[in-house]
Amino acid sequence: MKINSLNHLSPSNNILIIIFTAVLIISAGCKSREKSQPAGEAATEKQKQEIIAGQEESAKQAGLPKAATEQKKIVKNGDTVRVQYIGTFKDGTVFDRSKDGQPLSFVVGSGQVIPGFEKAVAGMRLNEGKKITIPAAEAYGQKQKEMIREYPRASLPANINPEKGMVLNMKDKEGRIMPATIVDVNKEKVVLDLNHPLSGKDLCFDIKVVGIQ
Repeated sequence: MKINSLNHLSPSNNILIIIFTAVLIISAGCKSREKSQPAGEAATEKQKQEIIAGQEESAKQAGLPKAATEQKKIVKNGDTVRVQYIGTFKDGTVFDRSKDGQPLSFVVGSGQVIPGFEKAVAGMRLNEGKKITIPAAEAYGQKQKEMIREYPRASLPANINPEKGMVLNMKDKEGRIMPATIVDVNKEKVVLDLNHPLSGKDLCFDIKVVGIQ
């Protein structure tokens, strides 16, 4: 992905500027909203970290290797984590994956990845792996009819030959990049679906935490 971070955007018809690029395939990415941790859970997490800190200090005094203590690290809010992952649909089709030696890096609780992905990583240990299924509601949300918009074909750059299924990169008034899929086109108009390409889909991930800072 990159689980490539595109928020659920709701641009109006007059604030979109089409970038002079069009692609047939787009890499999707995870994005999330930051969620506050309940006070009880925060206290429990603090206790865990205090126990781990004590174990690491004991191991240090005993002369044990650092690698042995690092295995006890647990992902918590504010940590920068590195995750290797493979993302698939329920039928097993791979839609995205991290490259070898280039894990996804993000700060837990910062809203850089989709909510379900962040929720799954929180509480994992270093080098722990697991498989998860994230429902659409905790991924890119459900498709919204109001996000399907009609524009004059003349508003497209002259060097683009629009075709049904083509994905255009667009900007909103804040300058954020968003994908738009052409769902219909004729001589006068082009109909764009501004929903994220992965909206309405449950997503499966095979993840492994390879770094915690």
